[in-house]
Amino acid sequence: KNYYLDHKDYYTLSRYGTYAEFGKRIERLGEYHKFASHSYQKAISSVNTFNAIIQINNKHFAEAASFAKKNINQKVATDGDYVILAKATMGMYNTEEKNMESLSLIQQARSMAETPNLNTDKQEILVLMRLKKLAKAATAIQNYIDNLTNFKEQTHDSEDIAWASAEINWASELLQRVTIL
Repeated sequence: KNYYLDHKDYYTLSRYGTYAEFGKRIERLGEYHKFASHSYQKAISSVNTFNAIIQINNKHFAEAASFAKKNINQKVATDGDYVILAKATMGMYNTEEKNMESLSLIQQARSMAETPNLNTDKQEILVLMRLKKLAKAATAIQNYIDNLTNFKEQTHDSEDIAWASAEINWASELLQRVTIL
């Protein structure tokens, strides 16, 4: 019910909507008991991550953050969940406090990752630029270019090579701009 109220879908809950008898159905169920099973949360953690990615792509940052936080709170998060939460936070806020929080999340993701993550690298660049830490941003950009070059050398897929080339061009231009500033 809260979902429909939060999304202002009042028609669904009206007497003509899909859930016209929703209140009665809830009453029949009785008191709400929160379902808490760590093994269940662990099993669906990849679904939460996938849903968070979908929400990020649709610019529904609060929902994406909610899915990522589920995994983090249940201690089943991957480095990707921390990057998603940082990206969602950056999508919702642009204050120094929230940008520092995003940087902290990115650093947490980096500490968890066993291999370089291009997503982590790019988000770190963006948050450092927001924080006006240009020297650190320049270092992060060069690191991103190096990781992209390594990725490009290792892949044989033409689409991946084209994407990596475009990203290298973007990062090189950004590095030039940061150097000027």
